[in-house]
Amino acid sequence: MKKLLVLVAVVLATMSAGAQESYTRQGNTFTAVITNKGRDARANADSTAYTWADAKGVKRPIWVARTGSCFVIRVSGKTGNEYRQYCPREVSAAICKELGREYKPKNTKQ
Repeated sequence: MKKLLVLVAVVLATMSAGAQESYTRQGNTFTAVITNKGRDARANADSTAYTWADAKGVKRPIWVARTGSCFVIRVSGKTGNEYRQYCPREVSAAICKELGREYKPKNTKQ
């Protein structure tokens, strides 16, 4: 039982070490710089001139991933984290066709 608790403690300690901080110095002022901010929701994507309006009337710009899937960036109300909300397949296919890009969906089931 002690070995299990030690193993769990070691695993938790290595997980918390993932958020690395470094420091920069300007004169007598030290500033913490977080180097691991998490994954960017816009990574490997291109913005388009198209927008998406949701049921509440909020308009957001549409982004195209490298696979051709289109999405909008949503922000969580509780945590403030950004995440992708993907558009329907028909919308992604139409936008890719107009932009001259190939649409390669991962899941081909309908």
